[in-house]
Amino acid sequence: MRRARWMLLGIVLGLAGPARAQQGIVLQEVLGSWRADDTLQFVELVMVADLQQALAGRAALVFEDATGATEQTFLFTKNVDGGVTGATVLVATARMAELVGMVPDLVLPDGMMAPASGRVCYRAANALGDFSTIDCLAYGSFTGSNGSYGPPVRSQPTNRALNRTRYTGINRTDW
Repeated sequence: MRRARWMLLGIVLGLAGPARAQQGIVLQEVLGSWRADDTLQFVELVMVADLQQALAGRAALVFEDATGATEQTFLFTKNVDGGVTGATVLVATARMAELVGMVPDLVLPDGMMAPASGRVCYRAANALGDFSTIDCLAYGSFTGSNGSYGPPVRSQPTNRALNRTRYTGINRTDW
């Protein structure tokens, strides 16, 4: 019986490590389009804790249209390098990567993000594999529910990136 308890504890602790490895990440910068080209988009996330690089199948970006009625999920398909506080994760369209000559951590398919008004959320899995919302940004004339994140920022991420400046969890204060 004692051996079974130690095995169970080992399994639980083994699951808890990977689960923590994506909870300490927040949205940092968002671009919805550039010069009316909706294929030029990116979302940059930042690690606010160490050891956050285990993202494959355990983290996702969820994009909603201006009304919040249409939702599209982009599941992270690989882990990233780094894993230290302050490290970033860049999710960008192929066109954006080509234009600026960079290699994003993950390639975002065209058409996922509403360029002028919408919402993007970062979600991560817990030890049981259930996804929960970690951070959200609603922007433009988004009319859907933004929960505890408050009203959307008035600015649109078109022809400029929305940059996070604070970490209060309230959109209009942070962005």
